[in-house]
Amino acid sequence: MTMLSNNPHPPLQLKPDEELIVGKWILFKDRILGDPSEQRIGDLVNDVLEYCADHPEQGGWRRLYRDPGDGRLWELSRPRIEMAGGGPRALRVILPERALEVYGWKHADTQATGAA
Repeated sequence: MTMLSNNPHPPLQLKPDEELIVGKWILFKDRILGDPSEQRIGDLVNDVLEYCADHPEQGGWRRLYRDPGDGRLWELSRPRIEMAGGGPRALRVILPERALEVYGWKHADTQATGAA
C-alpha cells in the first residue's frame, strides 16, 4: 500500500499524553492510500516499539507492543472488520493488567500508566 503524507518524516516518538492513534485509508485515483497517521503507526511498530506478543485468539490481527522510552504498552489492531484486511490500523495504550489478562504478558519494567 502506498502511504500519503504531507510530512515526509512524521514524528516517531510517542508523546506522554498520546493514548490513541487511528489511521485512515484514502481513495485517490483508484488507489487506496494510508493517511499520515497510518504511516506513523507503521513507522512506530517497525522502528520504535518493541514487539511483545500476538493476541492468543486473533493472532497478528491484534498485537502487543512496548514503548522502550516510557514502558507503556500499546495494542495494535485493525478495528474496521467490515473492511478488507480489517481496515487501517489503530494503536492504543493498554494497561499492564489488561495485557496480562488478554495476552498473558508481563514485564518487570512496564509502568502502570496509560489507559485501558
